[in-house]
Amino acid sequence: MARRPIAVLGDSDYVAHGGMVVYDNGDGDYVDPWTDGEHEQVDVYGVLLDKVEEPSREWFGDRLAQAAKSVDMPVADLAAALNSDDVVRRASAYAVLIGYFGAIEFDHEPVHLTPAAAERRFRAVDRALARPVKTKRK
Repeated sequence: MARRPIAVLGDSDYVAHGGMVVYDNGDGDYVDPWTDGEHEQVDVYGVLLDKVEEPSREWFGDRLAQAAKSVDMPVADLAAALNSDDVVRRASAYAVLIGYFGAIEFDHEPVHLTPAAAERRFRAVDRALARPVKTKRK
């Protein structure tokens, strides 16, 4: 079964500035563009947006409060979002964890793309969500 994009979290131009594409099958693509001043790259991390009933038992459980505090969120709200039936709400919680721990903790083998290849890869997402398709960057 093909996955269908249902939401984008983060910047409206997530390929250039970062964000997460959420799919109806319960996973997401965390998009992390970067440059070293000479080279540009877009790293795409696949994130399983699994429902977490007891966050305290997960590898991040002992630092869940610090992750929540980093975005001024009550830890109970973050824990509830991780256990939500709503995949977009869960994705928002995972975005907090990624922001605190780093995306590499959720996918140790991200896909490395050029900005142009990332634009091509995510063009279908923008079309499916009826978002304006970006044109060539200068």
